[in-house]
Amino acid sequence: MGSETSSYVDYGKYQASLEDLSFRNRSILLWFSFGIIWLFLNIFVFNILWFWEEFYFAISEVGWQVVTENSDGSQCVVTEYESCERLVGSGGVWWSLLGSLVTGIAVGPLVFSALILSYRNKDVTKKWKDEIWGLLFLINPSIIWGLLFLICLPYAWTLLPWGEWSTNWWKIFPFGFGLIWLGGLPPILVISNFFKKFFNREYNYDLTVEAEHADKVGFMPTQEALEKGQSSYTAEPIYDLSGNEITPKPSLGRGVIFAAIFAVIILIPGIVLLIIGGGMAEEFIEGEGSSSYTLEIIDEDGLGDQGFIIFIKATPGDFNGNGIHDYCENIIVNANHSGAWMSEPWQVMTSHYNEADETRQVFELEISQRDSGCYTQHWPKEKWQNNTQLVKIGRACYGCMVGNTTITAEYAPESESEARTPVGMWIQDGEKIQQSTALTIVGAVLAGIGGATLSIIIIVKISKSKAAERAGIMPTIEEEKEAIEIIESNPGQPVRFKLNDPPKGGDAWVGIYSPSAGDQDHGDRWSWLRDIDVNNATLPGQTAGKWSIRV
Repeated sequence: MGSETSSYVDYGKYQASLEDLSFRNRSILLWFSFGIIWLFLNIFVFNILWFWEEFYFAISEVGWQVVTENSDGSQCVVTEYESCERLVGSGGVWWSLLGSLVTGIAVGPLVFSALILSYRNKDVTKKWKDEIWGLLFLINPSIIWGLLFLICLPYAWTLLPWGEWSTNWWKIFPFGFGLIWLGGLPPILVISNFFKKFFNREYNYDLTVEAEHADKVGFMPTQEALEKGQSSYTAEPIYDLSGNEITPKPSLGRGVIFAAIFAVIILIPGIVLLIIGGGMAEEFIEGEGSSSYTLEIIDEDGLGDQGFIIFIKATPGDFNGNGIHDYCENIIVNANHSGAWMSEPWQVMTSHYNEADETRQVFELEISQRDSGCYTQHWPKEKWQNNTQLVKIGRACYGCMVGNTTITAEYAPESESEARTPVGMWIQDGEKIQQSTALTIVGAVLAGIGGATLSIIIIVKISKSKAAERAGIMPTIEEEKEAIEIIESNPGQPVRFKLNDPPKGGDAWVGIYSPSAGDQDHGDRWSWLRDIDVNNATLPGQTAGKWSIRV
């Protein structure tokens, strides 16, 4: 007659305590409530979707344009190595970096609530929670890293095989064998590890069961169980058998090492973006010092251009005391545009379309921000070009759409008989300045977070090292200064000690080791905490020398 067997799994052992459950319920409610309001503000008030619209327009409208002249004015001739094609309309791809950053900030609270909800009633280990949250915070920086090396830089460097294949085929090698791996691997590794960790939770109950099983069969828990069930005692006080405490070497610990790696990962692209943004902010349109320009506006998004920012060689100041900078008083700048224009560029809801009017004056006196005029209460923006001091005098064609803009500058003659003297101008593309601002903001945020994190780690390490030198010990946190208190230690005699605030749980253990020994090299010099008196515990006596007690 056969026998029926059955197994029973007590899933209640995997449930979180009532205290943890209550705390997580409150956290979910707070994060979710705040997240809904925060996401609404970001979409409808801060209009973060604008960055992705600009990115979409740039990607969809980018293309190659055949030119007849090179940038230096010489005639372009088609050869085996020159196709006379130039990439146009790729500048807006840089907005994707700022878009990714602000999108991550916007959806962050809702993602936090969803993650807590996923393990709301589960008794997961602290190590698992630390790792899953760490991977979550790495996702956004890794996506920005990927966008930088997979989209932005390839567009800027034209390293995708666009245009004529015969002259662009070689670009598959730097992109396919370099940039695609440099940019793609970090986000793939971070995201894949996040979901791997997310779907493989680690529970405190499993660690306890493994430890109890190991105790029954007479073996120590496996190294994996020891790592998962590691207690809060991270310091390993070292003693010699005369009873003197020896200062252990400083240890950063896994959490600090993980934070340092995270800081470096976001610091590198932050510095790159700062360099790129700073370089773009100092670029001038070719023809520096000319008194007349004819410039083309493409207006990729059809929402109006940011126009052209005009600098001249001058010195700010009001020496005649009339409230206006002297360099603005005797100069005449004219600008006209052949195309239509928008009253408020980039503002879809409030801007109005206007037909072309070539007689309209499109130059505005503006030495700092919008509507600043040339009044002395505003100090003009200044730049230096080849040891020449340049000051901003205004902006031309703000809001202009597709067409050509003509800009001229000259000094007003003191009398009708005098000829007008041309004024040299240095002009910047307003669209590129906006893009450089976005890159600088993203770069500053990433570099700031990374740099601040590394600085904090270094400061904490230095302060702890100095404190250890003064006190003769090196704890990792304040509570660990007296974590293990030696009562008696003599060569060949049992070592007596006391554990202050010992870790809870049935899987905690204590052993005595040689300072350089691994956690498994315990021999028979260990005991379960549940089997000893933590206020007057003993471990087997050892020969004279240095020994480490580990919990």
